[in-house]
Amino acid sequence: MRDGLLGIVWFPVRDALWESVLFQLGRAGLLAITLGRFPRGRSLQHHADRISFAGVIVLVLGWLAWAACPPPRLIRLRNG
Repeated sequence: MRDGLLGIVWFPVRDALWESVLFQLGRAGLLAITLGRFPRGRSLQHHADRISFAGVIVLVLGWLAWAACPPPRLIRLRNG
């Protein structure tokens, strides 16, 4: 029962995340890398899974960049 309910709830969440958030991240990353040449027109629907996977790569690279050199703290803590 619990697995069925979890599946019903998880599928739309996963689908929305994969097809909207990661797709747009991947599209923005590919447009930046290819200087606006890809993806456009029919290739958007034809390569939707590849573009979403590029979004995963962009997300991981952004996370790694954030972890490598985090921004400076805005609030200084007192010593002592």
